[in-house]
Amino acid sequence: MSGPLPAIYTSRGDSRGSRYYHHNDMANTSEPSGSGAPASGPSVAPASGKAEELENTAIAQNPFKEDEFLARHLRKIPRNAKLDAAELAQLVQAVTSCSNEHDMYQPTVHLLNTISKNVYDSFKGDTIRGRKKQRLLFLDHHHGPPAFHPCGSNTKPDFIGVWGEEKHYEKYRTGANNTFLKVPCHEACTVGELKPKRDQTKGSAQTISYLWPLMQARPDMPGVYAFYGNLKQYQIIWADAAEPIASPLVGWDNLDLLMAYVYSMYDPPPRHYLYDPTISLTKAKHGFDPANVTYTIVSPPPRPPPRLGRNKGKGKLPADDNHKPRTRVYQRCKPVHWGAMWGRRSMVFIGQPRDNPDSFAVIKNSYRSDRRRFIEVEIIGHIHAEGTVPGVVRLINGPGSTNVQMEGGVLCTAPRGPDLKAHPDRTLDRLEMRSRGLPLHKAKSLLDLLKAAYDILEVHRFLVLKRSVLHRDFSINNVLMYPEHEEGPDGKEIFIKDPPKFIDEVLPPFGERDDSRDYSRGLLIDFDNSSMLGGDIGKELTLRTGTPKYISRAVAAQKPLDHSSARDYVPMPELLKQRARVLYKHAYGNATYDKYCDPAAGGVFHGGRLPSSKVSERLRTTNDDDEKFLEMLIGGTSDPPPSSPAPEEQPPEPEETRPDAGDTPTSSQPQFIFYHRMDHDAESLFWVLFHSLIRAQPQGEPEQQSPALSAAWQKFAQHAIVDCKEVEDSRNGFFLWSEQMCRNHLHPKLAHIAPFLAKMIEQVRPEYGYLDPPPCQEHLHEAMRRLLLDAIVEITENKSDVALDPDHQRPVDGWDDELPTAKTGGTVGTGNGKGKRKREDDDDDTAGGSSKRINSPYETRTSSNYVSMPVAG
Repeated sequence: MSGPLPAIYTSRGDSRGSRYYHHNDMANTSEPSGSGAPASGPSVAPASGKAEELENTAIAQNPFKEDEFLARHLRKIPRNAKLDAAELAQLVQAVTSCSNEHDMYQPTVHLLNTISKNVYDSFKGDTIRGRKKQRLLFLDHHHGPPAFHPCGSNTKPDFIGVWGEEKHYEKYRTGANNTFLKVPCHEACTVGELKPKRDQTKGSAQTISYLWPLMQARPDMPGVYAFYGNLKQYQIIWADAAEPIASPLVGWDNLDLLMAYVYSMYDPPPRHYLYDPTISLTKAKHGFDPANVTYTIVSPPPRPPPRLGRNKGKGKLPADDNHKPRTRVYQRCKPVHWGAMWGRRSMVFIGQPRDNPDSFAVIKNSYRSDRRRFIEVEIIGHIHAEGTVPGVVRLINGPGSTNVQMEGGVLCTAPRGPDLKAHPDRTLDRLEMRSRGLPLHKAKSLLDLLKAAYDILEVHRFLVLKRSVLHRDFSINNVLMYPEHEEGPDGKEIFIKDPPKFIDEVLPPFGERDDSRDYSRGLLIDFDNSSMLGGDIGKELTLRTGTPKYISRAVAAQKPLDHSSARDYVPMPELLKQRARVLYKHAYGNATYDKYCDPAAGGVFHGGRLPSSKVSERLRTTNDDDEKFLEMLIGGTSDPPPSSPAPEEQPPEPEETRPDAGDTPTSSQPQFIFYHRMDHDAESLFWVLFHSLIRAQPQGEPEQQSPALSAAWQKFAQHAIVDCKEVEDSRNGFFLWSEQMCRNHLHPKLAHIAPFLAKMIEQVRPEYGYLDPPPCQEHLHEAMRRLLLDAIVEITENKSDVALDPDHQRPVDGWDDELPTAKTGGTVGTGNGKGKRKREDDDDDTAGGSSKRINSPYETRTSSNYVSMPVAG
C-alpha cells in the first residue's frame, strides 16, 4: 500500500527504533532504539527513527545469497508439498504481468493461498509440531487496517495471513473483488506489502513498519515473518525482539524462498519461535469481544537464580514450603504497557491469579540480552533478601526468574548472522509481581505529589546506601504513587528491621511504629537497567542509560557538566519553616541535620569549595560583580572550609558525623571523569516532578492552553539523546528560570509552589563533581528532602493544598506524548555514530569479566550506616 510510513517510524529519536539487518551485507542501518505496572491505561513506548532516514538507507548487494537466508531463517519446503512447476509459472505470470500495485493484490494472495493449501495437505494427522492443524489463509486487506489494535495503530498492510477455515472470515469480506476489511488484529500472523516498482528501500522499510504493530497485537508470537514484493522481485523478512532481518531481493523465477516462507509458517526452523505456548487468548463463556482482548498466561516453576554480577555460580531455590516450584495460571491478563520496538520488547499485563481471582498480578515479559551483567529479578531478590523493603516492587515468583521452555531450550531470539557475538541472543524472562501504582502525574492533590516524591527519594537513598543498588532509569512510568501490594506467599509481610523513615512518620500525629505496615507513599519499579555497586565501577556505569525526557544532563552527554557562571552553586538549603526544622530533627536527629549544613561564612557548597584550578578551567566571568563573587567562592585557596580542621588534624569520623568525603584531593590525584552517580538519579526524579508540576491541572478548573507552557513543554518533551557530546541539552534553559518564571509556567492555582520549584532548580543545576572536597554521594537527596519537607509543612500550615485532576493534564499546543508515557524501552547506550544507539546490554564488556577501574570523584567513608563507594586512587 502506498503512502507515508506509520508513526512508529516518525518519532523524535527518543527511543530505540528499528535497526534491521539485510542479508546482503549484514550491516545495520540503525536509528535510535519497559516491572510493577502503572495501574492506569495502556502505555506505549514511542518508536524511533525517521522515515526519511530509513528510506534513504543504501543497502549493498549480494554478499549473501538467498540460499544462505533460507538455510538460516527458513525451513525448506519438502517435495511432497511443492506445486507443479507449470502451475507455479502460471500463477507467477499473473503477478508479474500486472501494470499497477492495485492489480497485484489478488494474484499474489492467490499464489500464496495455493502454496499454503498444498503445504496444509502434505501434513498428516491433526497436529503439526504439537499445535492443532489449521490452514494458513492469506487475505487481501488493503482497504483498511486490521481492527481493534490495542495501541490504536492504523497501519494498512496489503495482505495479512490468518489461521482457520475460510468460512470463519466471511463476515469480514467486503464483496469488492474478494477483499476483506476489519479482521481483528489479534488474528493476523503475518503481513505483506506490494509495490509496482523496483524500490527495495521504501518497500522493505514499509513492510518492517507493519511488524511492530503486529507484534504488539500478538504477545503470543515471539517472532513473525513478513513478505515484500514488486513486479520484478520479492523478499522475506524475519523479526523478533533482536530486530528484523531481511533476505536479499530475489527474482520471481526463483520461488524457493517464497515456498519456504509459507512452509515455515506451518513448521518453522529451529530457534525461530512463532508461538509462545504459555500465552493464549482468553476464551469467554458468553462470546468473544475482540475490542477487549485478554490473555491467559501460564508460568512454569522458576529456575534457580544463576548469579549476581560476575558471580557465575548457580543458585538454589529455597526448600521451604512457600517456595516449592509450582505452575501458576493468570487469567484475564490485559496488556497495559508495550516497550520499545526492538531490543527487550517489554510487555506488561495486569491479570488475576486463577487460585485467587479477587487479587491482582502484574506480569512482565522482556527479552534479556544474555550479555547483561545484572538481571532484574536478581536485583529485586537482593533488595528484599533480608525482608521486604517498603517502596520497592515485590515479586510473586520468588528468587528465580521464569523462562519459557521450548523444543531445544528456552524461548529466545533467533541467531543473527555468522558473528553471534555482534548480535546477542535474547532470552524471554517473565517477572510476576504483586505491586502496582500510578505515575506521579496522576496525583489527586499537590500534597500527595510532594509526599510521594519525598518517599521515593528515601527509598532510593536506602537502596544505594544500604543495598548498593543504583536504579539508573527514573521516569514517569517507573516512579509511582498510591502503591498497592498483594499479600506475600504466606499471607504475611515481613519487613526489614531498619526501613527508611517516610513522610508519614516525619509528620504528626506521632505514634508507635507498626512494623507490619508499609509507610511508603511511593513505589519504585523497573530495575532492568539497575546496577549493583561494588569496589570497582563497572563499565555499565559509564554508559548512557535512561529515558530521554528524564535522563540527567551529565548522563545524556556522557561527560561532566560545563557551567558558564560560578553563581550556579548554592549552599545546602536550610529548613526555613521552624516547624519543618523541628519535625526534621525529631525524625532524624540534630546531628543528622547539622552534618549536612554548610558553614555560614559562605563559599562552601554541599561541603566543598570550588578549587581555583577548576574555576579558571571551567567557569567564565562576565563582569566585576562576578569577579568579586569568584574571589569569595575560592578565597584564593582550595583548602577545606575554615570551620573544619585541616585534613591532617581531623579526628576519625564517628558514625553520626557527615560521611562526606575523605581528605582533600591533591593535585597528584586524577581529575574525575563521568560515571552514573546517585545524584544523577536524583536529577531524574527532579525531571519527573518538574513534568508533573507544570502539567498539573487543578480539579474543576477549565483547561486552557498557555503559550508559555506549550513552548516549554516542547523543549522538555522533545529532548533527545545524541551521540555528539558537544550538542547542548535542550533542557538547559529551564535552569535559568527564576521564581517569577516558574510562576508564569505553573497553573495560577499552583503559583504558591513556584518558590519551591525555583529552589529545586538551584540545587539540581550545578555539576558538584568540581567541588573540593567532593560532597557525599547523597548530598542532592538531602537537599531535595529538605526542600520537599519545607514545602509540605508550609502547604499544610497554610491550608493551601490543591486538588488535582488525575485524568487530565494541562493542554499544550503542538506535539504531546500520550500519557502515561512509557519508557523508551530501556537503555540509551554508547553511540555508534550520529543518530544511532547502542544499549549497554549489547556491549561485550558489560557481560561479566573484569570491570574497568575508574577513579571516582565521590568518596564515602565506610561505616555501619553507609555503603562504601569506589574511592579515587
